[in-house]
Amino acid sequence: MTTARVRFGDTARAPLLAGCATFARLLAPTLGPLGRTVVIEQVLKPGSVEVLSTAALIARRTFRLPDPFENAGAMLLRHAVWRVYEETGDGTATTAVLAARLLRELHQLLAAGLAPTALIRALDESETLVRRTLRSLARPVDDIRDLAGLLAPLDLSPERTSEFLENLEALGPEGIVLVDPSERSEIHCELVQGVHWQSRLLAPELLPSSQARWQLVEPRIVLTDWTVSESEQLLPILEACARHRVRRLFIVAGKLEGQALALLAANLARGILEQVAAVAAPSVGLQQIRILEDLAALTGGRAIRHQAGERLEDARIGDLGSARQVTGTRWTFAILGGRGQRAAIQQRIALAEAELAAASDEDDRRRARERLARLHGTFLQVRVGAATPTERAYRLSMVERLARTIQIAQASGLLPGGGASFAVAARALADDGTSRSPEERAVFRAVRKALLEPLWTLVANAGRDPATVTTRALAVAPDLVYDVCADRWVEPWSARLLDPLGVLEAAVQTSWSLARSFLTTEVLVHRTWPASSAEP
Repeated sequence: MTTARVRFGDTARAPLLAGCATFARLLAPTLGPLGRTVVIEQVLKPGSVEVLSTAALIARRTFRLPDPFENAGAMLLRHAVWRVYEETGDGTATTAVLAARLLRELHQLLAAGLAPTALIRALDESETLVRRTLRSLARPVDDIRDLAGLLAPLDLSPERTSEFLENLEALGPEGIVLVDPSERSEIHCELVQGVHWQSRLLAPELLPSSQARWQLVEPRIVLTDWTVSESEQLLPILEACARHRVRRLFIVAGKLEGQALALLAANLARGILEQVAAVAAPSVGLQQIRILEDLAALTGGRAIRHQAGERLEDARIGDLGSARQVTGTRWTFAILGGRGQRAAIQQRIALAEAELAAASDEDDRRRARERLARLHGTFLQVRVGAATPTERAYRLSMVERLARTIQIAQASGLLPGGGASFAVAARALADDGTSRSPEERAVFRAVRKALLEPLWTLVANAGRDPATVTTRALAVAPDLVYDVCADRWVEPWSARLLDPLGVLEAAVQTSWSLARSFLTTEVLVHRTWPASSAEP
C-alpha cells in the first residue's frame, strides 16, 4: 500500500516554487544564440553523459529532483514548457525563465498578505494587456527569407536554406512535415501529396514500445465511428484480410478496447497480422462523420457509420480503404498515396466548398477550410543526413522543431526579437498601471520583472551586462533590439532579428496558466512511490 505525506499552505507552495526555480535554472543556460550547454548522465547508460544545448531535450531527459516536494514543482514546469514546445517547436527556455520569475514575484505578494483571488484577477488583466501589446507589434510574413535566421542551428548552405523555406511556404502553416533519416550527408526536401489529421493513438500497445513514430506500408484501412469493443465486430474483417493476405491494418474508430483489442493483439502475436495501428476518429458528431467520409473518398473505402445503422460485422474487404503509406505519432496521422477515385474526392471537395460558402460563423468556416486543405493536401518530406549518428539525431530533432516554428511564424506573424517585444509589453504595463488599484499595480510590477527575465538571461548567457542592456531596451524597443552576437543595437526588421508571435504568445499563456495554478495551490501530497515518465 502506498503512503503519502501532505503539506499545507506556504509549506506546500515554497517547495513548488523552489522546484520550478531549479528546473528553470537547468534550462536557462541554453537561451539565446550564444547559450551554453548542460551535461546530463544518460539514464540507460550509467557513467555515460550527453552534452545538450536545447532546452526541450534537457527537459525531456530530466525525470526527477531528489526532494519529492520540489520535484512536484519541477515536473509542473517541465510539463508546461513541453506543451509550448509541442505547440510551437520553440520557446522552451523562454517559458521556463518567464514562468519561474513570475511565480517568484507572485509568491512574494502572497507572503505580503494579498489575497489569491485579487492576484488572479490582476493577473488576468495583465495577460490581456501583454498579449494585446505583442499582437500590435506583429507583422505578417511577406518574405519567407525573413525566417532564414531561424535555420542557423542547422548550418545549411544558402541553396538548401532557400529550398527548405520555399517548400515550407508552399506547404503552408497547417501542412504536415515528416522528417526521416537519410544516408546522405545533407538535408533534402520534397513536397508529397497526402492527408493528415490531429488524432490520438488509441492502442499504443499494438506498436513496438520504442516507436515514437509509426509507419504502415500498403495497409488496408477501416473507417468507422463505432466503439469497437467486441471481437465479433472485427472477426469478419480479419477473416477477409486473411483470405486476401492482408497483413497490415489501419483502424480509425470511435474507440478500440476490450475483446476487440485483445483479438488484434493475439493476431499480431501469432503472426497473422504484421502491423496494426489504430487512431481515434477525428472530431465529434456530424463533423466526425464528414471527416470519415472524406477519408473514405481519399482511400477508396467506405465509412461504416453507427448513426446510419451500419454494422462492422457486415463489412467486406471491398469496404476497406487502401493507401501507399500511413504514418503517424502519438497525436497525429497521415495517409499518403490514398487510392480513392478522383471523382469521389472532387465530390467531397464540392461539398466542403458549399459548406464554407454557407457557414454562418468563424468556427464553421474554419472547420470547412480545414477539410478543404486536407482534401487538397500535400505534405513535406524532409530527409536528414549527417556525418555521424549523433549529429544525425541532433539534426532530426532540430529540423522538426524549426519547421514547426516557421509554420507558427507563417500563421501568426513576426515581431521584434531578442527580448525586445517583451520589453515593450513591460513598458506598456508600467504606463497602464498608474490608474490601477494597489493590488493590480503590485501584480503589474511583478509581471514587468518576469517579462524582462528572458532578455536578462539571454544577455547574461552571452557574457554581456544584462542590467545595461535591459535598461536601454525599455527605452528604445521595438525600434532597436540588441544583437548579442554582434554586441550592438540594430533595427530588427532589416537585421531580421525577429521572433514568431505564436511562440511568445504560447510562452505567456502557459506561464500565466501555471501562475494561476500556483496561486490557488493550498495542499501538496507526495506519494512514496510515484509513477515516473519520460513523457513531459
